[in-house]
Amino acid sequence: MAPTAVNELGGPDRAGVYPQGAVPDGFRPWRFRYRGGEFDCSPVVCDGTVYVNASRGPCFALDALTGACRWRFAAPGGVCNAPAVMDGQVFVTDWNHGLSALDAVSGRVRWHREGSRYCKNVLAQGGVVYLSDVGYPFKFIRGKGDLVAVDAASGQDLWQTPKSDYGANTIALSGGRIFHNGGEGELSAYDARSGELLWRDAGGGRQEFGSSCPPSVANRVVYAGSGAVLSAFNRGGRDLWGCRTGGPVLEAPAVRGDTVYVSVERVGVYALNASDGQQRWRLADADGGSAFAISGPTGWLVTGRDRRYLCAVDLATGKRLWQRDLGGRGRGTTPFLWQGIAFLAAGRDSVIAAEAEQGLMPPRLRPAQRFRGGRSTGLG
Repeated sequence: MAPTAVNELGGPDRAGVYPQGAVPDGFRPWRFRYRGGEFDCSPVVCDGTVYVNASRGPCFALDALTGACRWRFAAPGGVCNAPAVMDGQVFVTDWNHGLSALDAVSGRVRWHREGSRYCKNVLAQGGVVYLSDVGYPFKFIRGKGDLVAVDAASGQDLWQTPKSDYGANTIALSGGRIFHNGGEGELSAYDARSGELLWRDAGGGRQEFGSSCPPSVANRVVYAGSGAVLSAFNRGGRDLWGCRTGGPVLEAPAVRGDTVYVSVERVGVYALNASDGQQRWRLADADGGSAFAISGPTGWLVTGRDRRYLCAVDLATGKRLWQRDLGGRGRGTTPFLWQGIAFLAAGRDSVIAAEAEQGLMPPRLRPAQRFRGGRSTGLG
């Protein structure tokens, strides 16, 4: 039996879909604050624990029902990107190019892998940790990237691709294949067991250099954005369709059933037919929004000025069901849904747990909710 894995955006396919669940008894919305760094990536939740990285700060493990800190892990230079959880281990990357495997209960380091490149993304599935590495943290420098597979139990490298894709981006995994959307609009597929390049497509001539969004996979179709174009491919690399969105597609599309939901900067959110890319509805918003988190007939995203509003949307009509101010300054991240609770980082120094169905938010921050303790571990 393959180990259970939890990744950002709902799973290794990054389609943004989460199981429905009832809110546990005793849950009250909470806010956790850390003054020493900024939370700029989404939390992940596994077995009642929230794992979240403070950029250039520690990785925190929080009780999902109360927000109490269970432990924190500090790495040289601070951690970066969203963590992944699999088989009792939490995998975090740091700004010194390292990858650490932590015990999910205690936060102790089980192994550490030294790297030489900036890691854009970490993804765990089937006993393997996959890394998307780039030469530089900024795509406009045009650093070529690697994909690396690491054995989750030992930390030993299994394979590594040649440096071939400019502006390495976040990866998605489905059906034994890794899909990677490069900074010049090229979508590539690799064999997850060997790292062999299976195909590469430049989007039928529609690619636009300058920005690319993480890919997502659903129903054997890969969706990827490049500039102001969203494209769909089958798993074999055949170009199915492409549509112009009127603005940059920067977030991974979410997919449920026969509909694709995509956030577009300066435009808003579109619902598109998965078969041909035709528009079903549009939720106008001059600031765009985060990637959708979907559960049942409802989707949740962060939108509005400075991305400071958490809102729920009827997926059939695009109607906004409710909207809540996240407070503070700075952008909120894409929500992670677990047991009817929406977890997200917001206001730069805070992590929030809100009741998702009605949008019940945490009360005004109380001093006791600020970070005061929890076991502390780190690299020597």
